[in-house]
Amino acid sequence: MTDQAQDQGRTTAAPGGTGVGTTRLDDDELAPYLVHHLLAAASGVRLFRTVSGTWRGTEHGPALRRLTADVDADRRELASLVHRLGYRVPPVRRVLGIGSAVVARLDPINPLRRRGTQSAQMELEALESAVDMKESLWDTLLALPGGTGLDRAALQRLQDRAGDQRERLTAIRRATAAARFLR
Repeated sequence: MTDQAQDQGRTTAAPGGTGVGTTRLDDDELAPYLVHHLLAAASGVRLFRTVSGTWRGTEHGPALRRLTADVDADRRELASLVHRLGYRVPPVRRVLGIGSAVVARLDPINPLRRRGTQSAQMELEALESAVDMKESLWDTLLALPGGTGLDRAALQRLQDRAGDQRERLTAIRRATAAARFLR
């Protein structure tokens, strides 16, 4: 936890100042949790960009480009939340992030970037999994009681947006499955 995190006053006492019912974020647990999600989000954006490139020039290309932009905007909002809470990405985590960027560029799921293969199907499923993970993050934060200093309206908006992204990805996956697996 940083001094900034301690100074932000994220403790709320019960009415009457008794201290009973105090709600305080556990920065020692929340900081690494959010940082892990932030690093995963950066990897997710890279995967979305890769898959979007694979589908460029198809009827699904524009939808995947929009999804990529949306997912990147969500990553920026998460980075802003991490910053507002006074958390920092440890240097060792930054190095791991760079390593994951290299792996994402290699695209171990679909290295030849072929749309008509089972690998392309798995890429779409990986995107859905990434969005599910992000939606779970927002849901977890919304499960915390009020008074923590977290913007519940923003968290709800982000969770709703993740649900919408999941629906759009599912529609693309379903629309492309027959062409891939039927003769």
